[in-house]
Amino acid sequence: MILEKEVLLKVENLNISFESMRGDLHAVRDLSFEVYPGETLGIVGESGCGKSITSLAIMDLLPATAKVDASHFYFKNQNLLTMNEKEKAKIRGSEIAMIFQDPMTSLNPSFTVGYQLMETIKLHFGGSKIQIKEKAIHLLTQVGIPSAETRLKSYPHQLSGGMSQRVMIAIAIACKPKLLIADEPTTALDVTIQAQILSLLNDLQKEYNMAIILITHDIAVVAQMAERILVMYSGECVEAGLIKEVINNRKHPYTEGLLASLPSSQNSRQHRAKLPSIPGLVPDLANRPSGCQFNPRCKYTANICKENNPDHISFDSNNHIVKCHTPLANQEAT
Repeated sequence: MILEKEVLLKVENLNISFESMRGDLHAVRDLSFEVYPGETLGIVGESGCGKSITSLAIMDLLPATAKVDASHFYFKNQNLLTMNEKEKAKIRGSEIAMIFQDPMTSLNPSFTVGYQLMETIKLHFGGSKIQIKEKAIHLLTQVGIPSAETRLKSYPHQLSGGMSQRVMIAIAIACKPKLLIADEPTTALDVTIQAQILSLLNDLQKEYNMAIILITHDIAVVAQMAERILVMYSGECVEAGLIKEVINNRKHPYTEGLLASLPSSQNSRQHRAKLPSIPGLVPDLANRPSGCQFNPRCKYTANICKENNPDHISFDSNNHIVKCHTPLANQEAT
C-alpha cells in the first residue's frame, strides 16, 4: 500500500500569508498532506483556492512579501524552511521540478528551445557540447516531439501549445526528479492534446518512479490520473482521501458541487442542458466570512457553520477526512 512507503514530501500545518495595502492576506491556512514515491496526488479546487501558491511554496518561488510557516515542511527528511539558498538551488529543478500553467509564457521567447533545454542540462550535469546536445535530442524525442534535432533551433512562438508543453515537460524531467509538480498542465489545450499530455506524464512517471502533484480545477482529470485527492477551498483542505473513496462517498458539499458540475452522458444528449454550478465566489482573502469558509455558498448551512470553522473529521481508518460540521448532509443530493 502507498501508506506503507516512506514519505517523500511531508507538509503539516502550512500557512502562507502576503503583506499588502489591505493588511496580511492569509492565502493558505493549516494545510497538511503527504506525497509518497511513485504516486500521484491530485489537488483540486477553483481558481483562488491556494493550489498554485502551495506549489510555489514547495519550489520556494513565492515573492518576498510572502510569509511561509509550517510544523513540518520536509522533502526526503530535509527541512525546506531552514535550507540556505545553495541547498534549495540544488534540489530545485533536480529533485523537485515543476511544469507551470501556461507553456506559451513559461518559455523565454528570446531563446531557442534547444538553448533553454541545454542550459538546464549544463547546469545540473555538465559535459561537452556534443553530450549536452545529444541528451537534449533524447529528451525531446522521449516526450514525443518529432524531428527533435531540428526543433532545437525553434523559438517558442514557432511551437503549438501542445508542443510547448512537451518542451516544458522535457526540461522538467531532464534531471529525473523524484517529485514533479504539474500546475494545470492541460490548460488551454484541446481535448485530444490534453489526453496526450496526461498519457505522457503517466508513462514518464512509470519509467522514473516519479511522484506527481497534479494541480487542476478539473476533478475529472484527477479521477483519471491520481491515487489520492486533496480538495482545497479558500486556502484550506476541505476533503482528502483515496480518489475512489472521495468520489464515490464524498462528504463535503463543495466536493459534491465540483462533481455535479462535470458534463455527463445525459448532458451531452441534451445539448442545451445547463450544467449545475456552485453559486457565489471564492471568499475575498481580506474579508473572509466567519465560521466555515464555504458557508455563504452552501445549501446545507446551519447556524454552527456561520459561527465556527469546523475541524477535520476522519472516516475509513483516517484515510478519508472532511472539514464540515454536517459531513453526511450532501449525501441527500446523490
